[in-house]
Amino acid sequence: MILIATPNESRATHWHQALKGHTFSNREVFNRRQLNLALKKYRIEVLLLDMGLLGEEGVNDISALHDIRPETKIILLTETFKPRDELSAVLFGAKAYLDESIDPQLLAKVVKRVQEGEIWVDRMFVSRLLKEIEEITKAQHLEAKEIEKGIASMTLREEQI
Repeated sequence: MILIATPNESRATHWHQALKGHTFSNREVFNRRQLNLALKKYRIEVLLLDMGLLGEEGVNDISALHDIRPETKIILLTETFKPRDELSAVLFGAKAYLDESIDPQLLAKVVKRVQEGEIWVDRMFVSRLLKEIEEITKAQHLEAKEIEKGIASMTLREEQI
């Protein structure tokens, strides 16, 4: 089953139309309460999720949805594509991060690919991911150096304590 979750009925209709003609069983929910209930009640293979239904934590809130139904593949759709949010969304478990005005034929293709176990990301995603890993690694290296420096400057008594 595919669940369409958006507070906007016309957007839900647009996404539903994009998937028409495919062998998808679609349902729609329009608020977070309905979304949580649907995740608990139904076996949802793919969730087309409007970012507007996420809580104050934004893309970080994806992990809360995974806690309810870990096997559900989440496709996050947003009004404004932000590369940093795409990175976070995928790291928190989304299988795709798309502009909500995506071409209907492309949306159907993304859903099919995600159902097959693929991840759909922007072409520059891997470059951004590697840069993020590099920055984290550098920060950890600097922190380790500071700790080593602090340990080296300790007195004998400080070391004993």
